[in-house]
Formats: sequence, C-alpha cells, structure tokens
Amino acid sequence: MQVHLQKKVYKYLTYESGRLMLENSNIQFTRASKLNDTIDCHIDKVDYSYIYEFTQGLIDVTLIDKKKEQERDLFNSIGICSLGKTSNNETLWERYTRLDGKESGMCIELDTQATIKHFIQEDKPKKGFIVLPVNYVKKVEQSINRGYLSAGGNYNLLFWSKLLATKYAPKWEDEQEIRFVLVDGIGNNDYFREIIPTSCITKVTLGKDVCIEQIETIKQIIRSKYNNVHIECRE
Repeated sequence: MQVHLQKKVYKYLTYESGRLMLENSNIQFTRASKLNDTIDCHIDKVDYSYIYEFTQGLIDVTLIDKKKEQERDLFNSIGICSLGKTSNNETLWERYTRLDGKESGMCIELDTQATIKHFIQEDKPKKGFIVLPVNYVKKVEQSINRGYLSAGGNYNLLFWSKLLATKYAPKWEDEQEIRFVLVDGIGNNDYFREIIPTSCITKVTLGKDVCIEQIETIKQIIRSKYNNVHIECRE
C-alpha cells in the first residue's frame, strides 16, 4: 500500500473548520454512512453471490442475511478522516476549501508517522487505527467478492481494507485520497474528534482568498500552540 512512503498527508478545510482544528489540535473522523459519496461506504459494494451459491442447501439463508446486516451496521459505524497526498491538489482546493465562490479555506499538513504513533501508543485505548490509500474503480457496486463469512486474520483484514478504500473512479479519482480509519471509538456519534499532539501538525497553507485578518488569526494560533509550523499562502 506504500503508506510508509507517504510521509505527509493533507487535510483540506474551510477557514472556520481549519481554525477550529488548529485551535483544538484535533482531527475529525466522520461516520462512514455520512460521507459525501453515498456509495462510498455502503455494503452494496460487496458481491455476496458466492456465499449464497456455495452454501445453498447447507445453511439457512436467513443466517447469511443476518450476517450481511451485521456487516452493514459495522461498516456504517466506522470513522473516516479523508486526506490528500499533496498540498497542491486543485480538485481538493476547489471542493473543500471554498465558501461563497472564494478559496478562503486552508490545507493543513500532518506528519503521518507521528499521527500513527499517537493512535497506537501502548497506554491508549485500542481503537483499531489504520491508514489506507483509496483504490479507484470504474464499477463500485458488487466490485468486492465476499468469499468467506467466517474467515479471520489476513483475509478478513484484506476484505475490510478493500471495503473501506474503494471508490468510483470517474467522479472521485482526481482527489487521490488517503484515509485515516478508526474502526472502533466513534460510538453513536456522526463525528468524532481526536486530540493529537501539536507535533503532528507541520505546515499550514492558506487559500488565495483568505483575508489579512484571517491570516493574522491563524498566525496567532500557530505562535501560541505550535513550534516550527510553517505558514504560507497560495498565489
């Protein structure tokens, strides 16, 4: 997955959302079912036909239906933080930093390894944190084969990784998304915000239309909370 090669990842935000992220030093995970792509984290991506065919006459079909519903609920409850691979992705600037037709938001750079280290440290409750690069396909519905229901280990990890990181190419491929995934820990909320060490945030790029007053506000936050965080403005 080449995650180890992606040293930095980038969160694109409107000004207000970015200001709050910097003030609170946190990252937001969104419930999978609340993402802006309705088919993104939906069980319809899974082809269960093999299970039904292979177990015909051996297992009550209602048991398979129940398992499918359990997986649907689990899938929808997972928390996802969507990120970019670079700070100059024009599609991400256009879609996620603009307000009232102006590029008035920002792009916040995160150190990937420092963030991972925060989530997997031994004294923290285990929340199942993984990092996944998104795979883009031309046909999303039933694109993932559900070969086994009872499999565990590497097979199950591979299945869920595919489920969580497969998107429709024609509409979304330009985003080149990386995902922080929180498998457990979002609870019953649509959003979950995790406080992270200030050292995880390493750079802030402000949009072309951010005003002078807003720039000064961000500079004050950086001075008061962060060390060695560089601020720049897009031209």
